[in-house]
Amino acid sequence: MLNLWPDDGVGGRGGCLFDADLVRNLCKEIVDETDPDKSADLLSLLHAVIKDDQEEVRLRALFLVKKYGHAFDDLKGAA
Repeated sequence: MLNLWPDDGVGGRGGCLFDADLVRNLCKEIVDETDPDKSADLLSLLHAVIKDDQEEVRLRALFLVKKYGHAFDDLKGAA
């Protein structure tokens, strides 16, 4: 798991980008499940996990742009 948003020590967010094991296990459970209702529930959960991960990536990208975006200002003229 990749830590792209370190804890700032003052109550900021920290942690891992996503839980690949959770996604992997959900996929395996979906494939192995024989009950269609249970499969649908697991699939809904997988969708929710992926959507949450996408939101985390979006928020972390915004954080990185705000914190380090100035480092790329000199590259704008070179393009």
